[in-house]
Amino acid sequence: MNKAIKSGHQDNVATLISDAKKDSKIKIFYRDQLIEIIKSKKLIPFGHKIATDDIKVNTRILKYNESIGLAKKNISKGDLVHTSEVQSKFDLKKNYSKEKKYKIEINEFKRKLKIVLKTFIKNKRIVRVLENYFFEAQLKNIHTHGIKRLPLIIKRIQNNSININPKIKKKWEGSKLIVDANNTFGHYAMMLAIQEIKKKINQKKTISCLIKNSTHFGYAGYYSSKIANLNCVSFVTSNGPALMAPIGYKEPVVSNNPLSISAKIDKNKFFEFDSATSISSRAKIHNDISFTGKIRKNLMINNQGYPTENIEDLNKSFLMPIQNHKGFGLALSLEILTGVLSNGPILKEIDHKDKSFKKRESLSHFIFAVKGNYQKKIKNLIKQVDNAKTQSKVKSNWPGQNRHINLTKNLKNKFFEIDKIENDILNNKL
Repeated sequence: MNKAIKSGHQDNVATLISDAKKDSKIKIFYRDQLIEIIKSKKLIPFGHKIATDDIKVNTRILKYNESIGLAKKNISKGDLVHTSEVQSKFDLKKNYSKEKKYKIEINEFKRKLKIVLKTFIKNKRIVRVLENYFFEAQLKNIHTHGIKRLPLIIKRIQNNSININPKIKKKWEGSKLIVDANNTFGHYAMMLAIQEIKKKINQKKTISCLIKNSTHFGYAGYYSSKIANLNCVSFVTSNGPALMAPIGYKEPVVSNNPLSISAKIDKNKFFEFDSATSISSRAKIHNDISFTGKIRKNLMINNQGYPTENIEDLNKSFLMPIQNHKGFGLALSLEILTGVLSNGPILKEIDHKDKSFKKRESLSHFIFAVKGNYQKKIKNLIKQVDNAKTQSKVKSNWPGQNRHINLTKNLKNKFFEIDKIENDILNNKL
């Protein structure tokens, strides 16, 4: 019996790993699990795609949960899905690579976002925190951590793996704040911690904060800059599920733990270094695949311990750390600041939020804030970067600059652009 691999749970095609004759029975696998058996309607060569659903003309053909084009005609389940039957989004000459964009006014975005959040979350305080977070993420054009995250979040709410009515415990031990988030939103837990820091920072000058039993909190720079706005230099990090290891490992060991360092430059203007410890994220890799059909070099490692560009390896591969062993060491160090110090789950003890909607994440976060009058010195630092000599085509750039430019421009215009997926989410087509 022949086999075919489905690359995403929403896909309507699978890729054959051997030649299949007409009327062959084909086992369809997803994440190494047999999900169905279908019969081929014609000869399908190795490496070609078979339709796993009936696909109507002008509807999207999905691979890796992303559109790779539109069907030129009706395609039946079990049929070969050939390039001649697909209007590819990669066809630059016909401009099919350009995704449709939707302009949305800021007030309209806020209104629709609030409706979606209130539909699934009855806690007004959490809704308010999420409104502010997603609004700023979209204004800064951070689409990988914007409203595209909402469908997965809603699935987790529906499966009770995110607590929307938490009993959060807070305790001070000198200048250290300890928070048990009771498995609620990381966004909400972080903002409660920042409120506590705001109350005490003037008298304590330096504060550390440990948060445990939390969930994914989005992009770290959002919180480090909120703390920097209290006239602090701030450091924020979080742990997560095992996603990454250096070359030579046959399995992931540590998450691509994010870290962010922020300092205030001026009103609404922040130095904001925000980075994961992997070279890229899975979200960005999926975006690359949707536009190029390839995995770029030196981003992923397969389960034999070697770098891979083979898209068929995608579900069996893991992320490569920045600078290989150095990035791996940095990620493990951040694990000590989060899971170890908070006495929460670490490494493989943490369940992946996108693979197991019913299990609670129990993530840990770490915050460090130092109060002081650093703004003049920070401005001098930025001035020196801006005045640095560069090649004619290279612009000087400090961390957070592009986010500040996007935020300022979009607020001035009073509207910004969203793509079709984001538009569908705002119109509750989840």
